[in-house]
Amino acid sequence: MFYNNPNNHHFIVNKRTGIGTTVNLAVPAGKVLIVFCLLIILALPLLGLQITKMEFTPVTLEAAGTQIIAGHTKTVYEIPVEDIESAYLLQALPNGIRTMGTGLDTVLKGRFKYDGIGACSVSLDPQIPPFIVITTNDDTYILGSSDNAQTLAVFDMLSERSVTTDAP
Repeated sequence: MFYNNPNNHHFIVNKRTGIGTTVNLAVPAGKVLIVFCLLIILALPLLGLQITKMEFTPVTLEAAGTQIIAGHTKTVYEIPVEDIESAYLLQALPNGIRTMGTGLDTVLKGRFKYDGIGACSVSLDPQIPPFIVITTNDDTYILGSSDNAQTLAVFDMLSERSVTTDAP
């Protein structure tokens, strides 16, 4: 099961019986590989805790002064209101794909590509509509909150500030 031969300087060697290869634990690279694998195995429970935290942490959306702040755990989008060209509400997400980020049952965040919208930054709870589509010079955002009253309050603030709030 373990191969440890200091006289053999090869990192990967053929198994003595059967077929396949194994790692020579007598060479420094073999020791590094074993330590790396052990660290990965020990980190798995921590990864599970992190995913559980992400699943149960609510997505937030608020209007703070002259900015829209959307966030979940460490991902935060701060969008100055004066940079917003248009905003409108979506009652359901169109078909799309995640290109980078998180896609859990209660959290979508990162970069996505949606039909009719294109590439955009997303931070929302997909189970709680409505969602606000915000377009700036630099990017398009789809934002929402775990509390739809927060989402509607932010949209009302944008409407009051004369941001174009008509769907395309």
